[in-house]
Amino acid sequence: MWPKRRRAATAFRVWLGVGAVLASAGSAEASEKGAAVVGPGDASLEAVYDFHIGGLSIGEAVLRVQTTPETYAGEARMQPRGMLEMFLSGRAEAQAQGARDGLGAFDPHYYEARFEGKSDAQTLVMTLEGASPVTLTVEPPEKEPNPHAAPWRDQIGVLDPVSAIVASFLPLSAGNVCSRTIPVFDGSRRYDVMFTAPDPKSGAPAPRWSKPLRHCMGVYERIAGFPPETLRDERYYVFDIWFEEGDGPLWRPVRLAGRTRLGYAVGSLRE
Repeated sequence: MWPKRRRAATAFRVWLGVGAVLASAGSAEASEKGAAVVGPGDASLEAVYDFHIGGLSIGEAVLRVQTTPETYAGEARMQPRGMLEMFLSGRAEAQAQGARDGLGAFDPHYYEARFEGKSDAQTLVMTLEGASPVTLTVEPPEKEPNPHAAPWRDQIGVLDPVSAIVASFLPLSAGNVCSRTIPVFDGSRRYDVMFTAPDPKSGAPAPRWSKPLRHCMGVYERIAGFPPETLRDERYYVFDIWFEEGDGPLWRPVRLAGRTRLGYAVGSLRE
């Protein structure tokens, strides 16, 4: 059995990974450095997502976004619910701040994530410059660090998970909603989330929503920081996602859905 601290670290990254996939699902097109690019303007919102597998509740995510033409900030909180709470007690919270240049490119500066369990807690702090990590600390340190942690070459030109969340609601244009890729690094693992036109054979039902929706196919690609057998056998995860055609620059992910070993997984925006 894993030591408590290792279990906390694993839970911590699983939940932030959920938020990162959701975040990247709406993120803007990558720039040459990998940072997301959006149009000018201010935005402020809060969104709550409920997650289910096989119709059973497993958790919720609360996302908060604030941007100006020069700066941005974001917060994310992930809480397991229902059957998942039996195996993964605790919660994950994260925040990030950074700057935006004259073209709207995101330049992440600071990322902090914390996992709190019933008997332990762990905090990760990462500073970035030029869309790449500069410092990374984990307190308390993991007794068994990830032996497959992403090498430095795979950490260049990335967004942290929360910076991706901030960018998620501000695509560059309506035309690139289903044509983009964003690189993410969570302090140990490196992955891409890609969006293309929907698969006509998907068969996934569209959610009922009060505004028009844009349907895309998402592909979660593991790049580095995962066991070799995972990269070999489970490198890609494909899912469907629908974006709300909002008023102005905001495009909120309304639902993402994909098959898992435990059943059909669905994340839905709470109205």
